[in-house]
Amino acid sequence: MKADDRFDSLIRYHVEHLWPLMDWRLIKAQMAQESGFKITARSECGAYGLMQLMPDTFMSISKGNILNADDNLDAGIRYLKDQFERFPEIIDERERIRFALAAYNGGRGYINRALYLARKAEGVETSQ
Repeated sequence: MKADDRFDSLIRYHVEHLWPLMDWRLIKAQMAQESGFKITARSECGAYGLMQLMPDTFMSISKGNILNADDNLDAGIRYLKDQFERFPEIIDERERIRFALAAYNGGRGYINRALYLARKAEGVETSQ
């Protein structure tokens, strides 16, 4: 088994239970990008674990251990799904997942601001 494949069954399990319509391979790709499959990964800004969650974000979702692969993956999928569900105005699911991934990494506030500016530039009435 390749080292990159060691989390496949765990990813599949959590996706099946938390977000069955999500392709588990996207979560695997996100994990690869976020942490390189390193359970103890820590970013310069203070994000931890396989899914690179900030401690406050993790604690708002889970009462587990941020450096536990199972807990971190569970919280990361929950958080990404939450971001996805916060963009109901984006009908196309492929576009919506792109926005969810951007919000996961950059923060929802930055994405809201970008959407506001894009709508304003297109002449769409905005409420900000």
